[in-house]
Amino acid sequence: MRRFENVWRSSGGAITDVTQTLGDGSASITMVAGDKLYLGADEWIAGVYIDPSVLTAPFGYVFEAYDADAWRPLAQQERYDQLSTGFAQAAQGFAFTGPGVVFWGKGAATGRSSSQPYLHATATPRATGFPEGVAVPETEERYWVRMRVTSGSAQVNRVLPRLYNSYVTVDQVASFLGLPTFDDTHSPTRDTVRDMIVGIEDWLDNWTRKTWRLQGFQNDSYDFNPAGILLRMRPGFAVAQLRLWNGNSFDVMTQGRGHDYWYDPRLSLITFTFPSFRMRQYGAVMSRSANQPGSIQIDWVAGGDYETDPRRTLVWDTVVRRVCADLVTQSDWTGLISSGLEVLPKIEKIREWAERAQQQADELRGLITV
Repeated sequence: MRRFENVWRSSGGAITDVTQTLGDGSASITMVAGDKLYLGADEWIAGVYIDPSVLTAPFGYVFEAYDADAWRPLAQQERYDQLSTGFAQAAQGFAFTGPGVVFWGKGAATGRSSSQPYLHATATPRATGFPEGVAVPETEERYWVRMRVTSGSAQVNRVLPRLYNSYVTVDQVASFLGLPTFDDTHSPTRDTVRDMIVGIEDWLDNWTRKTWRLQGFQNDSYDFNPAGILLRMRPGFAVAQLRLWNGNSFDVMTQGRGHDYWYDPRLSLITFTFPSFRMRQYGAVMSRSANQPGSIQIDWVAGGDYETDPRRTLVWDTVVRRVCADLVTQSDWTGLISSGLEVLPKIEKIREWAERAQQQADELRGLITV
């Protein structure tokens, strides 16, 4: 699993290197109001997976990125398809009930500098660039975000990055096309290519219903089925919480083979256990509430380990071919590209890339097997 290159904890004016501790989950740290986690990666960071436990409500936090002279809040992405009954649309934000992924939009932040078009892509100055005035234990320049706890406390067990480009990098697209690189001044720019890669990665995940990057879902709504619930995407990574409508509110169910339900991450399948579940929630009184539409709400995370998955090369080839086909189709950059276009006509090469990408996506979609 891809990890952050740097994870530092700031507490009481001291900075501690916890890269290994939180990277592999070998130990946990307790964060209270005023504590901060600095997270550094070699690529753009678009989100963070956090596995907390022993949460003290209300647990408040904010994610920020360094913008030349100060830390600016990152606006979390809103998911209107995951609103639950009674949630205020104006007050959305990821509320941790367990493991989850926080995402943010590109360039959406409070008080950002106009000199930084993509706030979450900002590279922090080397060595002592942080405004806290404390020397940092690393001199490499990377892309940074930080998590600042504003209220409550949490025992943090693990943090992992959700990168902006997860399957294919900009330089790999350039290499496939026979180009030395993309830059920020010539068309297509690096940012254009980054955005196209994200779009194709989203297309592949949605088409195959599988994902090799961390995807977070909160208040994900399902209809109750006593035989079990198949989650929308696989493989599963973690279920944070499952709630059942009792007619007035959602009751939190207990996970475990000897409790209300258990979760099989191989199939992203939730199975209700009997007689425990029948005794507590599937009696005659509860059946009408449980059988109402959307009576189940689940907070969960999907995502496979892209770095070790045996289908990694197939995923990479599918995305890079589709990206290159779209790039060449979008504008006439044929004069810059030498990846076979001098052998086959442009239209035939584009068709070959696109058809190959679709065939491989169909193969990845396949049948659901254990």
